[in-house]
Amino acid sequence: MIFSKNRLAVVLPLTAIATMLLSSVPALNAEPVDSASFAVHEITTLNDAKKALAKDPNCADAIACIGCSKYGSGDYKGTIADLTKALDLNPKDSYWKRSAYSYLTYSYIALHDYANALVNCKKNLAWEPRANVYSDAAKLCGILNKPDEQKHFLALAADFSKSGGSGLPMSTMNVDPEEYAKQSKGAPNSSDALIGSGARKYEANDYKGAIADLSKALSLKPKDAIKTTGAYSYLYRSYVAIQDYQGALDCCKKRLEWYPRADVATHAALACKRLGKLDEEKKYEAMAKSLQKYENRVKEAMKSLALASNPNTVDQCLVQVSAQLKKDPENAIVHLVKLRCHGNKIKWRSELHYTLPASKTNRGGTQMDAKTTEALKDADDPLKVEKTLSTVQARLKTNPNDAEAGIIKAECIYTKEQRDGAITELTWLIDHPVNGKSEMPMLAKMSQQMGCPELAKKALSQSTADKGH
Repeated sequence: MIFSKNRLAVVLPLTAIATMLLSSVPALNAEPVDSASFAVHEITTLNDAKKALAKDPNCADAIACIGCSKYGSGDYKGTIADLTKALDLNPKDSYWKRSAYSYLTYSYIALHDYANALVNCKKNLAWEPRANVYSDAAKLCGILNKPDEQKHFLALAADFSKSGGSGLPMSTMNVDPEEYAKQSKGAPNSSDALIGSGARKYEANDYKGAIADLSKALSLKPKDAIKTTGAYSYLYRSYVAIQDYQGALDCCKKRLEWYPRADVATHAALACKRLGKLDEEKKYEAMAKSLQKYENRVKEAMKSLALASNPNTVDQCLVQVSAQLKKDPENAIVHLVKLRCHGNKIKWRSELHYTLPASKTNRGGTQMDAKTTEALKDADDPLKVEKTLSTVQARLKTNPNDAEAGIIKAECIYTKEQRDGAITELTWLIDHPVNGKSEMPMLAKMSQQMGCPELAKKALSQSTADKGH
């Protein structure tokens, strides 16, 4: 892997497996990290790190910065020593903490120590669950021949990848400019194409060009939450690169309106500091602390989310979160987990019946033909359950001993119970946005799937209301 432009080109000697796992690793060099790459942080270069260490030998952020730079020069053992120490001291800046976990994992991979790589992957997930880290954990489990764990991590990676607007925090994800170029071919003025163009211009150090393209892309209101996050990330970095801290602050404000996050509030505070806006700096510092508390609650909720993502524990999870909501009815994260429980129960039940053979199948001692099996599938569909229930109730009036109709009726009642539970959570979440506007498209889609077009319309109207991007 080679990083260049106006930075020193560094070749990273990686094994084939390491290369496979390193698709999401950010670029760090053995040379000082420039502020354009990593936005406004108190420590952005090795020189910053050395100055900080002169004042405080236990400055975790500085030690993390130095450890990450050693990775770029191939000193994996040095990286491990520094980053282990940095994490023990707990970096203040979430960027360096995230980088420390990532580079510690990849250093172990480069040394073929996959067991310790997995240990650090899990620590990373315990601190901040992210789709790419779940994927890395799954690959490491495959290497270590741990099929059950691998399956578990793959399922969680898929869940997180699909839930760009799940209400759970997403990492600051960059866009792949080349991939965007492929996706948006033939539509040069689409938001996707402009985001890709802006990202390429940023990488080519054309920061003003990047700002123009990314600003236009965001004015078009991209539907994809991850792409929007990437656009804001590149736009912010571009403003910082040309030392336009007012532009960087304005970008942060829009991003906080769209998707509030502690690290973005911290960046806003640092931009205010550069601008001498002390009152605003204090406001955003307070906001960052408040959001960090919320994000810490999210991390705690991840334990429940893991239970919600397992067919063997979803009922246990539903009992737990229902009890939690009785004590804390305004806990939005628990509402999200409960919504996931109901959605998963419907999904898994439906998948079960789609695997039933078209020929006669035995269930509860009753032989069911293909027609009954199809009726069961309809009973699992929130859009068809009411009609299916009416049909089987009519059958049971004619023949109360119709065993097949009884089974279908029970299935309808199960689906209605889960659907009604999901609708209750959807209504609450749409009325109490967890993450600004970013989650609304996902909630709208789920509302449609549950047969609630008016609820979907309400969610979409909130996602595009007033200030926009």
